[in-house]
Amino acid sequence: MGQEFSRTERVADFLQQELAKLLLHSVRDPRAEFVSITAVEVSRDLRYAKIFFTKFGLEDAKSAKEVTRVLDKAAGFLRSEIARESTLRTVPKPVSYTHLTLPTICSV
Repeated sequence: MGQEFSRTERVADFLQQELAKLLLHSVRDPRAEFVSITAVEVSRDLRYAKIFFTKFGLEDAKSAKEVTRVLDKAAGFLRSEIARESTLRTVPKPVSYTHLTLPTICSV
């Protein structure tokens, strides 16, 4: 028998794929270009999600905070678009966006 995955892992994978698609095709803010969703952690009750991202060409922490603000502003739009396209009863609310640096990604 194959390995089974928990519902939270499946929802997290689904959210990661959908967020990546939306950032690529629907978000028009130039500060959100080249953003890659690297991981999503969903709470056990499927209400909240922590989203981890990287951005190609970020120079410093100030730029990462700017991208985080842009993603926070787009959170409602992203959540409503995912709700429209999915069959989930409720779409987890993005709680935080965290920029992962290259050394952090390598340790994960």
